[in-house]
Amino acid sequence: MLEDLPNELLENIAEWVRIPYLSPMESERIADSLVTPLALRSLSHASSKLYHALVPGIYRVVVFRAASEWALNVLNVDDFFNHHSKSASHLLHTRHLKFDAPIHLTRFNRCAAFNIFRAQFLEDIGDQLCLAFAHLSPGLLRSFTWRLGTCLPAGVLDREGYLIQHQENLIQLSLVTDGSCPHAAGHLGGLCQLSSLEVIEWEGIQHSTEIGLLQKCISRNQRRLRTHSIAFSASAGRPDFSRQVLGLQGSTPVTTTRVAGPAPTFLPSLTCLTLSKAYLQKSTQPSALSTFAGLRSLKLRDCVNSCELLEALSRLQNKLQLQLFELCCDNQALGPNKASLGPVVAFLLSLQDLQHLYLKLSDFAHTHQIEAVIRHHSRTLETFVFHEKQLAPIDNERLWWGTRDFCSSWIFDKAELRHLNRLSALALCANTSSVRASLEPGAKGSHLRVLHIRLTGVDHLHRDIQLEVISQIRAEDRDERCPCGCWNGLARRASLSDRDFNFACLWEEQSIESPRTGPSDGSDVSEAFGSDLAEIKEAMDFADWAFGPSGLPRLEVLAFGDFAYDERYRKQRFLARRNRSVRLRLSDQSPQISKHYGWFFCIGDMNDPSLWSNDCPIKIDPTHISPKWWGVNVKITATSKELHLNTFMVEQIKGICILPMYDEELLYVFQEQFEGWTE
Repeated sequence: MLEDLPNELLENIAEWVRIPYLSPMESERIADSLVTPLALRSLSHASSKLYHALVPGIYRVVVFRAASEWALNVLNVDDFFNHHSKSASHLLHTRHLKFDAPIHLTRFNRCAAFNIFRAQFLEDIGDQLCLAFAHLSPGLLRSFTWRLGTCLPAGVLDREGYLIQHQENLIQLSLVTDGSCPHAAGHLGGLCQLSSLEVIEWEGIQHSTEIGLLQKCISRNQRRLRTHSIAFSASAGRPDFSRQVLGLQGSTPVTTTRVAGPAPTFLPSLTCLTLSKAYLQKSTQPSALSTFAGLRSLKLRDCVNSCELLEALSRLQNKLQLQLFELCCDNQALGPNKASLGPVVAFLLSLQDLQHLYLKLSDFAHTHQIEAVIRHHSRTLETFVFHEKQLAPIDNERLWWGTRDFCSSWIFDKAELRHLNRLSALALCANTSSVRASLEPGAKGSHLRVLHIRLTGVDHLHRDIQLEVISQIRAEDRDERCPCGCWNGLARRASLSDRDFNFACLWEEQSIESPRTGPSDGSDVSEAFGSDLAEIKEAMDFADWAFGPSGLPRLEVLAFGDFAYDERYRKQRFLARRNRSVRLRLSDQSPQISKHYGWFFCIGDMNDPSLWSNDCPIKIDPTHISPKWWGVNVKITATSKELHLNTFMVEQIKGICILPMYDEELLYVFQEQFEGWTE
């Protein structure tokens, strides 16, 4: 029957089956989870015409991965080619290629820089890359992503490398390299020869040679460049963004002669800029500020003089038209010359129509000034993530101090959150009772679809929050015979897939316990355990209210804990979802309320595509930045691209709204923005 359908109709069916193409970051998991090789093979038996219509779209984005960060030279390239005889020909349809690996415990020293086997290590990776490159269509690759966190092997971005010689039409280049390797600047000489780039993303820049190559690459693509994201490693010494990256002259007396150097670079098409650990000049000339003029998205993460730059931008006659702004700033790191929050507030008040605001502020005084910002943007704000840290004692004797999560009372006292009529994603570091007290009076008219109550995972390594939740459910003697298996994880853990209930994580091997001081009789430990138990009970009651008939009618996802860095803090988080009715409903309709085995919510899985189905059509980041984090850090970072929950976009929202490092993914509200915040 399918063989008799016209080609146009088959193509429409293929589009529906494989889900609309979004971007390499956002669609790769859709392809992995919904159209598996087994499903594709089954379709080929049903209809050869439908099979041929599906293949080009499915293999448009190809991701090769290393399963373990301890064996980064073991990619699944061989498995791909051994799968079936037509795998090689399928790569002819590939337009977006990505090499990925988990980054949990080891962000640096990943390429075995001090190991005698380093050369062989990179050769192993290079051989596997060459096998994949050999089957691509020359000149048709549009994006290349390197996220192994290692140096690039020879033959990729050298002057005679494959990408330079055979894929000169690349539009997007995304690199995550090893910022600690002394040989990191090698094999990148061809970077400045690419001339069609619209997106440049590079994390882990360390050497002056790398900075020079980046400056030449930006200069060569300055008229095209739309998205620019650079993150320097700590050892890079926070290079001057204007001078060393853009080649602009700093603010100097008029009589001073300009020092010879690279020609200034202007970026007329730039709309999205992300800077991490860069040095920003205090006194900035108009030529440098012109770089920011056309921005729609600006992200500043741990940059020197961030507040001074924002003050200069707020004084511009032609104000910025930002839709998204993200700031991560540690005032303690500035030493005695601490910055005031006043310039940040003045800058935010100078903006109009801001839709997405992500703030992580550490050791700042008078953060209540942000209240005026919320009020100023109350009509347009759709996403709000606020994470505050303050110095606090970490032992009973108050001898040792460190930065800890801090919940500001001003957020709830003035009830500003209730007046954000368009707010669809919210992430706060607060206790659930305060959040409920603030949201409950206006719950009926709330548009919230994603809510994240954040805990910093590194402060709770001794806990297994999801296990605590399931244990509490069992303790309350509620019905566990749930067909979806979300409650009876303890009884049936062995029968469930690892993805659904694998509570083991890398931290378990280290047996890390949070330091505790106090009487030797264990009373302090008992008190801490009781506090954790009370917190879990409160969180579960909050979830039951939020998804219940008197709660938030449009809420789809409730996150509790830390979702940063992908799976690093798996034990320190809990995800709840609404119990969806079988019947379809329109996006503006309230969901049907029904008990789910004693509760109004189910345990959710971020890797479950149905969690981001059409029942939850929310657009988190319309700035078209590459996606990167959905974490539970107030950095809801995970780099970032636009996120539509109705199609499932999760790459790295590095912090949830369940706060990922910012960018890098609605997942974006979770991770991308915040992954970097936890470093």
